[in-house]
Amino acid sequence: MKDRKSDDAFKESVARYGRLIVNHLSILVKLTGIHGSINEAMINAAARLLSDLEPLLGEEGTLSLKLVEGSFFIEDVRVKASLSDVDNFEFLAGEFKKRKIGVLAFKAPLQSDDLIYLAYSIKGGVEASEIQSLLESKLTKGISIGGPLFFEKKDSLDMSDAREVATRLYTIGLSAVKELDGSARRGKPINIRTVKRVIHAMVDNILKDETHLLGFTTLKNFENYLYNHMLNTAIFSIAIGRRISLPKNQLSSLGIAAIFHDIGKAEIPRSILSLCLYL
Repeated sequence: MKDRKSDDAFKESVARYGRLIVNHLSILVKLTGIHGSINEAMINAAARLLSDLEPLLGEEGTLSLKLVEGSFFIEDVRVKASLSDVDNFEFLAGEFKKRKIGVLAFKAPLQSDDLIYLAYSIKGGVEASEIQSLLESKLTKGISIGGPLFFEKKDSLDMSDAREVATRLYTIGLSAVKELDGSARRGKPINIRTVKRVIHAMVDNILKDETHLLGFTTLKNFENYLYNHMLNTAIFSIAIGRRISLPKNQLSSLGIAAIFHDIGKAEIPRSILSLCLYL
């Protein structure tokens, strides 16, 4: 099977049809919120979406549309929005996030009715599993729904490059730590799921090759040292746990505990924490 990500013809097709797919699916979902029943506008929108999908389904007969950290991908090729597309892209990304959708998988043969049922199911469902059930109730077999994706291939990310993967993972980890600290300072609930996903990904990475993530712990960033410190403590803890042969689930628990070890600093004003003097 041909690697679509390295297939120049496929990438050109994504550049041509990808943004149309996102735009037309977004429009179709919007129309379901306006019209309670199928009408000509919806039929036309579904026909346009189908005509966009068919060239990309191609010989493979399958195609996946993914949302990864706010960006759309067809297979593993990023779909880039123009200025005129931004509203539709943001609307559809918002609908996916609200319903915890990470993947739409299409399989030939597809009909326009399947796409209309998909749009109604997205608008009417609470989360991915319920939307899948709604589709199945309509006997729609050419579309399946998957949950949110946290860490996937990017159009510039080579998953075989251990350093590049570790770089991306460390960046995601810093973002999660900043969100954690911000929530604690505002007295809002902490999104423990995000923290768990970061730690689980780090455990997987360290079990494969700890070299690169450990390398990032030597970086000095005095402006955001607290965030780096929390993340670095988690990395060191997981690495030490690995050295003493802790099982994977315990490594995850250790990493989560480590990342929260300094959470009490959220009670201390930043003006004090950022002093360049001894406390």
